[in-house]
Amino acid sequence: MATLFIGTWTRTVDADRTRRVLARELAFDEETMVGGHPADALPADPKPVAVR
Repeated sequence: MATLFIGTWTRTVDADRTRRVLARELAFDEETMVGGHPADALPADPKPVAVR
């Protein structure tokens, strides 16, 4: 929900595509996501980070 909220707020949501994916007319394709870091660049076993 937060993704849709922020995307709507910043006017970056493709409403038609969102409706079609949620209606299962289109398959969700993670390869089309914009991320900046490919999954293989993440550590296999990330170390926990202490939160203060």
